[in-house]
Amino acid sequence: MFFWSFLSATILPLGSEPYFIYTVLESENWLLPSAVATAGNTLGSLTILWMGIHGHQWIRQKISSSQSLLLIKAESWVKKFGQPLLLFSWMPFIGDMIVLLVSLTSPPVTSSVIYIFSGKSARYILLALSTLSIL
Repeated sequence: MFFWSFLSATILPLGSEPYFIYTVLESENWLLPSAVATAGNTLGSLTILWMGIHGHQWIRQKISSSQSLLLIKAESWVKKFGQPLLLFSWMPFIGDMIVLLVSLTSPPVTSSVIYIFSGKSARYILLALSTLSIL
């Protein structure tokens, strides 16, 4: 579960939800699978955050001029809404891009970890409870 959740939080096109739901149903326990999946998924996003913070100069050099305008617009959007956008890092397809865009603004790491962890843990807990029909 940890490995699968980690990989799904990187740029690989994987989803951790089916395996997570299977694990919750098999164990009839929501807490341990939620904790393991949250840890893996959070560390995967922190990998993207780290790569963006330390590689932003390289990323900017590789972007074409037409893509540069898009990046400028995206960065102004990130600056407008700030780090709370990281609460949405759990979202399929756009979550990884949100983390990468926020990382290009060189955010404080501690608060980034808190936002990423909060969003991902809420997602897994709600998914687990929904799966077990506890809600």
